[in-house]
Amino acid sequence: MKLFIYIIIFILFVNIAESANKDSLKNFKSENINITAKRLLSPLEAVFYGTDFNSQIYDKNGNFVIRRGMNFTQDVYSEGFKRNDIKVIIDGEQYHNACPNRMDAAAGRINPLEMESVEMTKSGSLRGTGIYGKIEYQRKEFPNEFKLGSFFTGNMISQQEFDLGLSISGKQQGIIARFSGGNPYQSGAGKDFKELYNYKDNFSYFNTKVSFRGKSGDFTYGVSFNRLEDISFPYLTMDEVSTSVYNADISWKKQKIYFNYTDHLMDNTLRVSPMFMESHAKNLTIGLVGDYYEVTYQNWNADNRIINPAMNVDMGNNMIPEISRIYAALNHKIHFNDFGLSGRIGLITNDIENKSANELYSTLYNDVEGRKYYISGAVNFNFAQNLGDYFSFGTGAELAFEAPEAEQLYINVKRPGTNPNWVGNPNLEQPKKAAARMSLTSEYFSFETYFNYVMDFVNLASSKAGEKNVLTYQNVNAMIAGVNLNLKYKFFQSNISYIYGENIDNNNPLPEIMPLSVTNILEFPEICDIQSAIIHRYENFQPRIDSDLNEFQSDSWNTFSVRFGYKIKDIAIRIEADNLLNHNYFRHLSFARNPFSAGLRVYEPGTTLRLTIVYDKIFD
Repeated sequence: MKLFIYIIIFILFVNIAESANKDSLKNFKSENINITAKRLLSPLEAVFYGTDFNSQIYDKNGNFVIRRGMNFTQDVYSEGFKRNDIKVIIDGEQYHNACPNRMDAAAGRINPLEMESVEMTKSGSLRGTGIYGKIEYQRKEFPNEFKLGSFFTGNMISQQEFDLGLSISGKQQGIIARFSGGNPYQSGAGKDFKELYNYKDNFSYFNTKVSFRGKSGDFTYGVSFNRLEDISFPYLTMDEVSTSVYNADISWKKQKIYFNYTDHLMDNTLRVSPMFMESHAKNLTIGLVGDYYEVTYQNWNADNRIINPAMNVDMGNNMIPEISRIYAALNHKIHFNDFGLSGRIGLITNDIENKSANELYSTLYNDVEGRKYYISGAVNFNFAQNLGDYFSFGTGAELAFEAPEAEQLYINVKRPGTNPNWVGNPNLEQPKKAAARMSLTSEYFSFETYFNYVMDFVNLASSKAGEKNVLTYQNVNAMIAGVNLNLKYKFFQSNISYIYGENIDNNNPLPEIMPLSVTNILEFPEICDIQSAIIHRYENFQPRIDSDLNEFQSDSWNTFSVRFGYKIKDIAIRIEADNLLNHNYFRHLSFARNPFSAGLRVYEPGTTLRLTIVYDKIFD
């Protein structure tokens, strides 16, 4: 291992010496995603601009990936907002999670070989957005010529995983497949999941996805099937035993109808435990979407069972009591000179089929209604202008309002013993956000600051129903603000991000707020067509915590990584070494605050060597 590190350091210093004599060589391309930006992706970039732990979207500007276990457990986070506040959309299609704990979050459903572009916006005023925005991936169309594409990623040392994709197309029709698998990783201390999280063994996982896509005239169509098995989630008390996702869509010009159906099973049979827990969830989404409108119907049901023979406990819960949710909205945006205006307005209706769930809600809340209506929408005004030849200035303001998440309204779980029940609040008011953002940009730096005041922000809350402890949801007034600073000079790039969250009602910190984070990248000119860089990441400790939700002060940490890239004809190769010094650490967000949390810190992997090969060829 030490020899491997010495070789890497030697190669990097050779590159530094060579670069002193080759100033005419260009640095390789900056990889920033701006506040509202669309980026076309090359085949190699598509692999690294997804939603996995190596994504180059989620390591700067307040954007992060929450690690909840190994690959395919991730969820996204942006500037203090999470879950459905910022949605992950695929070609206009909503993928509602079936798991109330978001084991099957859309972040794990991106196939790099399908993706042509990625668009990130931190505004709720566009189609498909949550109250804070969206990350939308657009699928590519296949050419008439025969085309072959593939990628392979292999992780070694602390991580033992592979990810393989293959795409074959011609005459604007194509088949895309992806196969992934591996074992739980080891932490920097050399401990595996069995040692750290009380698993019976280190269980291998498997993911497969097969898609067919095509185009004929003005019609575009596609079908896909995705299957995941034995995904370990040490973040929670259960694991993803199996998930099947079915999808089909057809569009005429820019009008699309689609459906996706998820069958999700989670339990704790991979763990050492005297108690058996299982949740089986199903979700159906049917959508109609165009440039200026969106309509979706969601039907969601989840059943939960808890068995403890020693305590003579056998409890069943209709965890999600068959929710029917309809959403319809219109959107539009205009630009005139340096000004922009965008807006979205819609209606959301919620209803539950299992009215008996009202009995549990009524233990905490009066006048419980089964059907609820909410207005959903936003209006955003922005202005941008160059200040002379060296600076540009931008500012914007937004008003947004969104419905609470369905599980916040209707979750319905009784738990045995001293474990708190988990009860939704059907009387929640909808969050309302007033936001402002300002940026100043030059060739060498960009600075932006943002401020969000959220009335009726939905927060977890402790309560009691008689003698029974209950975790539920309540509306609070909250403030989330922050700054992002980017510096760039010749070979060096740095990003500094800080987020501040406050519960205004009680002057306590908001939970799940990322601490100060820094990413530094030292890039070198190409030497013999080889690109190279050193990456340093730092995260400060987080002293601002909500102890009522069992948050604790996380530690600060540093890591160093290196990467090399090389391209020859139709093949691109990248070699990376992450966490080069094998630090043992965890991130502040990798600890669940909800009732099915395991209460354990999810550590990051130790030193990982990663090889990625991408092939993309059109045959004339």
